[in-house]
Amino acid sequence: MSITSTEDERRPLLPEGGEAAKPKKPTPLPKLQIAILMLLHLAEPMTSHVIFPFINQLISELDITGGDEKKVGYYAGLITIKKKRRATPESGVTTPASTSSRDDNNADGPPPLHEIFTRPVVISIANYGALALIEIAFIVLIPLFLSTPIELGGLGLKPPAIGAILGTIGVLDGIIQALFFARAVSAWGPKRVFQLGLSAFVPMYTLYPLMNLYARAHGLTWVVWVMVGLQNVLLCVMDMTFGAVFLFITSSAPDSRALGAVNGVAQVVASVVRAVGPAIATSLFATSLERNWLGGYGVYAILIPFSVALSLVSRYLPSHMWTKPGEDQEEEDADEGSTSD
Repeated sequence: MSITSTEDERRPLLPEGGEAAKPKKPTPLPKLQIAILMLLHLAEPMTSHVIFPFINQLISELDITGGDEKKVGYYAGLITIKKKRRATPESGVTTPASTSSRDDNNADGPPPLHEIFTRPVVISIANYGALALIEIAFIVLIPLFLSTPIELGGLGLKPPAIGAILGTIGVLDGIIQALFFARAVSAWGPKRVFQLGLSAFVPMYTLYPLMNLYARAHGLTWVVWVMVGLQNVLLCVMDMTFGAVFLFITSSAPDSRALGAVNGVAQVVASVVRAVGPAIATSLFATSLERNWLGGYGVYAILIPFSVALSLVSRYLPSHMWTKPGEDQEEEDADEGSTSD
């Protein structure tokens, strides 16, 4: 008998644990309902972003800065705050809270608001708030940087070019999320996807001064447009963080009755920081130019370490989604059973 045949006879037919490995089937999704939600959600970015290419030109043409292009950032931030405040959901938390007060004696009603603030909920919402602040600070700088004259630290583009760039980001983002998000989460887990997206902010912010420095030296050549495209791709990779963080927010809810309240609190926190973030970022941009901080690039020297510091809160997320109180014991029992076999 050959050595090969002997090894074949000794090789177990089933993997360790006693059962054949079964491929995990994807969860079936209600495609029609999701399509309707996506169609409704399409209106928000179209209405909120369509004005971005024109804000800075409007401020310049109204001459409210007295002809000083360095002050455009202050007023652009104020306009953005006004838009974000109008978009802030005011009933995200009050509705679950008021419902719970009416259903205190109803076991099927949502829990009181103060009972949902468990450790997983607080950590998940803190990560969402940090992400929303970093992201909106970057987003509001895109049209401001693109429209600012090259000699003042931008690229000096006109509204049609800025609109084309923003539109390209939207299309590219949709394609990348549809093709790669689920695969990335399956391969690496939501925490690694979330941290990968957060790490993209460093090169995204770094590309701003690099583009301007090259444009000052060589003009708007193809190299600048390659850097613009690279920044757009990184922005789309970063956007995977939102899908990942909502996996944590949803799984952090103590039970299904608390889902509405948890998501309501998360949206209120994100809305508050999104109202503050634009003023911080655009004011830093304008102040850096006025006071010549690091040659006008001081805004990026501040926002890069700020982004890194806020991203440290992701360390407290679990490798995968949060587990409910009884699930840990069930997994331990399953592991002990497979070990004893």
